[in-house]
Amino acid sequence: LSRASAIIVTKAAPAADLLTRIRRHAPEVPVFEADLVPVGLSEFEGGCLRSRPLGDLVGRRVVTVSALAEPRSFYDLLGQLEVQPVEVLEYPDHHRFSQSDWHHITQAAHRADLVVCTEKDLVKLGRFPFARGRLAALRVDFAPKSTGERELLELIAPLLRDGDGRVSKPANSGLV
Repeated sequence: LSRASAIIVTKAAPAADLLTRIRRHAPEVPVFEADLVPVGLSEFEGGCLRSRPLGDLVGRRVVTVSALAEPRSFYDLLGQLEVQPVEVLEYPDHHRFSQSDWHHITQAAHRADLVVCTEKDLVKLGRFPFARGRLAALRVDFAPKSTGERELLELIAPLLRDGDGRVSKPANSGLV
Protein backbone atom coordinates (compact mmCIF):
# COMPACT_ATOMS: atom_id res chain seq x y z
CA LEU A 1 0.00 0.00 0.00
CA SER A 2 2.74 2.45 0.85
CA ARG A 3 4.25 2.14 -2.67
CA ALA A 4 0.92 2.96 -4.37
CA SER A 5 0.36 6.27 -6.17
CA ALA A 6 -3.28 6.17 -5.08
CA ILE A 7 -5.73 3.82 -3.40
CA ILE A 8 -9.26 3.48 -4.74
CA VAL A 9 -11.84 1.94 -2.44
CA THR A 10 -14.97 0.35 -3.89
CA LYS A 11 -17.76 -1.58 -2.20
CA ALA A 12 -16.41 -0.88 1.28
CA ALA A 13 -18.52 -0.80 4.43
CA PRO A 14 -17.83 0.53 6.96
CA ALA A 15 -15.56 2.90 5.01
CA ALA A 16 -14.27 4.72 8.12
CA ASP A 17 -12.83 1.51 9.58
CA LEU A 18 -11.13 0.63 6.31
CA LEU A 19 -9.74 4.13 5.93
CA THR A 20 -8.18 3.91 9.41
CA ARG A 21 -6.48 0.63 8.46
CA ILE A 22 -5.23 2.07 5.16
CA ARG A 23 -3.86 5.19 6.89
CA ARG A 24 -1.92 3.00 9.31
CA HIS A 25 -0.02 1.37 6.41
CA ALA A 26 0.02 4.21 3.87
CA PRO A 27 -0.41 7.56 5.61
CA GLU A 28 0.79 9.68 2.65
CA VAL A 29 -1.07 7.92 -0.19
CA PRO A 30 -4.25 9.64 -1.44
CA VAL A 31 -7.41 7.56 -1.01
CA PHE A 32 -10.46 7.85 -3.26
CA GLU A 33 -13.87 6.20 -3.25
CA ALA A 34 -15.69 4.87 -6.30
CA ASP A 35 -18.75 2.86 -7.22
CA LEU A 36 -19.24 0.21 -9.86
CA VAL A 37 -22.29 0.92 -12.02
CA PRO A 38 -23.98 -1.40 -14.51
CA VAL A 39 -23.62 -0.15 -18.10
CA GLY A 40 -24.53 -3.09 -20.32
CA LEU A 41 -24.13 -6.75 -21.06
CA SER A 42 -21.34 -8.63 -22.84
CA GLU A 43 -21.51 -12.00 -24.56
CA PHE A 44 -19.43 -14.12 -26.88
CA GLU A 45 -20.79 -14.55 -30.38
CA GLY A 46 -18.75 -16.37 -32.98
CA GLY A 47 -15.66 -16.12 -30.80
CA CYS A 48 -15.95 -12.32 -30.52
CA LEU A 49 -17.11 -10.23 -27.61
CA ARG A 50 -20.36 -8.42 -28.37
CA SER A 51 -22.21 -5.77 -26.36
CA ARG A 52 -25.89 -5.83 -25.55
CA PRO A 53 -27.98 -3.10 -23.94
CA LEU A 54 -28.57 -3.24 -20.22
CA GLY A 55 -32.31 -3.17 -20.89
CA ASP A 56 -32.08 -6.76 -22.20
CA LEU A 57 -31.70 -7.83 -18.58
CA VAL A 58 -34.47 -5.85 -16.90
CA GLY A 59 -37.19 -8.07 -15.46
CA ARG A 60 -35.71 -11.29 -16.90
CA ARG A 61 -35.60 -14.63 -15.10
CA VAL A 62 -31.90 -15.39 -14.59
CA VAL A 63 -29.48 -17.88 -13.19
CA THR A 64 -26.62 -15.95 -11.62
CA VAL A 65 -23.14 -17.44 -11.67
CA SER A 66 -20.33 -15.91 -9.66
CA ALA A 67 -16.82 -16.85 -8.64
CA LEU A 68 -16.15 -13.86 -6.41
CA ALA A 69 -14.79 -13.52 -2.89
CA GLU A 70 -17.60 -11.08 -2.03
CA PRO A 71 -20.52 -11.59 -4.48
CA ARG A 72 -22.99 -9.40 -2.54
CA SER A 73 -22.29 -6.28 -4.65
CA PHE A 74 -22.86 -8.30 -7.85
CA TYR A 75 -26.28 -9.36 -6.56
CA ASP A 76 -27.04 -5.78 -5.48
CA LEU A 77 -26.31 -4.51 -9.00
CA LEU A 78 -28.59 -7.17 -10.47
CA GLY A 79 -31.26 -6.27 -7.92
CA GLN A 80 -31.23 -2.69 -9.21
CA LEU A 81 -32.28 -4.10 -12.58
CA GLU A 82 -35.21 -6.02 -11.11
CA VAL A 83 -34.01 -9.37 -12.40
CA GLN A 84 -35.84 -12.42 -11.14
CA PRO A 85 -33.23 -14.88 -9.84
CA VAL A 86 -34.26 -18.45 -10.57
CA GLU A 87 -31.08 -19.89 -9.09
CA VAL A 88 -27.85 -18.51 -7.63
CA LEU A 89 -24.71 -20.55 -8.29
CA GLU A 90 -21.67 -19.51 -6.29
CA TYR A 91 -18.15 -20.80 -6.80
CA PRO A 92 -14.91 -19.96 -4.98
CA ASP A 93 -13.06 -16.80 -6.01
CA HIS A 94 -10.98 -17.29 -9.20
CA HIS A 95 -12.67 -20.64 -9.81
CA ARG A 96 -11.66 -22.53 -12.94
CA PHE A 97 -14.95 -23.85 -14.32
CA SER A 98 -15.07 -27.53 -15.21
CA GLN A 99 -17.21 -29.58 -17.56
CA SER A 100 -19.24 -30.64 -14.52
CA ASP A 101 -19.80 -26.99 -13.56
CA TRP A 102 -20.93 -26.22 -17.12
CA HIS A 103 -23.37 -29.12 -16.99
CA HIS A 104 -24.81 -27.89 -13.67
CA ILE A 105 -25.15 -24.33 -15.01
CA THR A 106 -26.89 -25.43 -18.22
CA GLN A 107 -29.31 -27.60 -16.27
CA ALA A 108 -30.25 -24.63 -14.09
CA ALA A 109 -30.54 -22.45 -17.23
CA HIS A 110 -33.52 -24.49 -18.47
CA ARG A 111 -35.65 -22.66 -15.89
CA ALA A 112 -34.43 -19.17 -16.84
CA ASP A 113 -34.23 -16.72 -19.73
CA LEU A 114 -30.54 -16.03 -19.28
CA VAL A 115 -27.41 -17.02 -17.36
CA VAL A 116 -25.72 -13.89 -16.00
CA CYS A 117 -22.17 -13.82 -14.68
CA THR A 118 -19.36 -11.34 -14.11
CA GLU A 119 -17.05 -10.26 -16.92
CA LYS A 120 -14.13 -12.19 -15.43
CA ASP A 121 -16.28 -15.33 -15.31
CA LEU A 122 -17.55 -14.83 -18.86
CA VAL A 123 -13.98 -15.18 -20.09
CA LYS A 124 -13.70 -18.52 -18.30
CA LEU A 125 -17.17 -19.78 -19.27
CA GLY A 126 -16.82 -18.67 -22.90
CA ARG A 127 -15.00 -21.88 -23.77
CA PHE A 128 -18.14 -23.93 -23.11
CA PRO A 129 -20.94 -24.36 -25.68
CA PHE A 130 -23.82 -22.33 -24.26
CA ALA A 131 -26.85 -21.79 -26.45
CA ARG A 132 -26.62 -18.58 -28.48
CA GLY A 133 -27.68 -15.54 -26.47
CA ARG A 134 -28.09 -17.48 -23.22
CA LEU A 135 -24.88 -16.47 -21.40
CA ALA A 136 -24.11 -12.83 -20.70
CA ALA A 137 -21.93 -10.86 -18.32
CA LEU A 138 -23.02 -7.76 -16.49
CA ARG A 139 -20.67 -5.00 -17.69
CA VAL A 140 -19.78 -2.47 -15.04
CA ASP A 141 -17.96 0.80 -15.22
CA PHE A 142 -15.90 2.62 -12.65
CA ALA A 143 -17.55 5.77 -11.29
CA PRO A 144 -15.44 7.90 -8.95
CA LYS A 145 -17.45 9.63 -6.25
CA SER A 146 -17.77 13.35 -6.90
CA THR A 147 -15.62 14.30 -3.90
CA GLY A 148 -12.08 13.82 -5.08
CA GLU A 149 -12.92 12.96 -8.70
CA ARG A 150 -10.94 15.89 -10.13
CA GLU A 151 -7.90 15.06 -7.97
CA LEU A 152 -8.04 11.40 -9.03
CA LEU A 153 -8.24 12.32 -12.72
CA GLU A 154 -5.32 14.76 -12.35
CA LEU A 155 -3.29 11.99 -10.73
CA ILE A 156 -4.13 9.44 -13.45
CA ALA A 157 -3.93 11.67 -16.55
CA PRO A 158 -0.09 11.77 -16.76
CA LEU A 159 -0.01 7.97 -16.62
CA LEU A 160 -2.29 7.76 -19.67
CA ARG A 161 -0.31 10.12 -21.92
CA ASP A 162 1.08 8.64 -25.11
CA GLY A 163 4.49 9.52 -26.57
CA ASP A 164 3.08 12.70 -28.15
CA GLY A 165 1.73 14.01 -24.83
CA ARG A 166 -1.90 13.30 -25.73
CA VAL A 167 -4.15 11.49 -23.27
CA SER A 168 -4.78 7.99 -24.53
CA LYS A 169 -8.11 6.94 -22.97
CA PRO A 170 -8.40 3.17 -22.40
CA ALA A 171 -11.60 1.60 -23.77
CA ASN A 172 -14.35 1.20 -21.17
CA SER A 173 -12.28 3.11 -18.63
CA GLY A 174 -14.99 5.41 -17.32
CA LEU A 175 -12.44 8.23 -17.42
CA VAL A 176 -13.52 11.55 -18.92
